[in-house]
Amino acid sequence: MLYLTHRQEIDNYLEQRRKKAQQQRNQFVQQYNLANLRQRLRDRYQSFQRNL
Repeated sequence: MLYLTHRQEIDNYLEQRRKKAQQQRNQFVQQYNLANLRQRLRDRYQSFQRNL
């Protein structure tokens, strides 16, 4: 019932949350350089294995 009576406000709120979440995801990816994370982890693991 609340959604039906305040649909526009709720839709606006949800859109703002989606935008904020996307901004945070983008910021996280830039900050932690996830583009080559898998390769860096693989390299680290192989280096660790060689030192055993």
